Amino acid sequence: MRRFLAGSLLILIFNGLTVVVPAPSATGTEEIKGASDQLKQLMKMGNYKDALSAAEKLVRLSREYFGVDDPRTAEVLKDYADVCENLGKTDEAERAMREALRIIEKAFGKESQRTAAELNDLGEFYKRLGRYKESEPFLKRALDIHKRLLGLANEQTVICLATTRKPSHF
Repeated sequence: MRRFLAGSLLILIFNGLTVVVPAPSATGTEEIKGASDQLKQLMKMGNYKDALSAAEKLVRLSREYFGVDDPRTAEVLKDYADVCENLGKTDEAERAMREALRIIEKAFGKESQRTAAELNDLGEFYKRLGRYKESEPFLKRALDIHKRLLGLANEQTVICLATTRKPSHF
């Protein structure tokens, strides 16, 4: 992929396909970094109530400056989901995690290691909620991708295999 900066536009050329998008401004990326640092600090302190407004701001800024389908926006959505989950807002956390998965699948493909990691995260989220039946397809799909891409003996595949096991008391 080739990238060119033309004024306030970013031109991406990949396999003969040209995409023109607004280039993130230095001010915008600085604002995002500041908001991200604030969010991390609030989360580190366990102050999830204040972290929620910081996360909401960060999601808005990321969508505005990077775009709704940018992998950086997916990462911000995962932070937002983490805050929501810690506040018991599991429906909102689920929506954010599913949106992050959609973005990652679009950006990296449905069979990438990055997608497998997102699938695993979503499956683990459902397991934490006790929603084992819902977790299973995500965890199995993640495992299948790891097996195909990395092989059965790979450490990441072994870890993924361990997470797909059902709790013995169910």
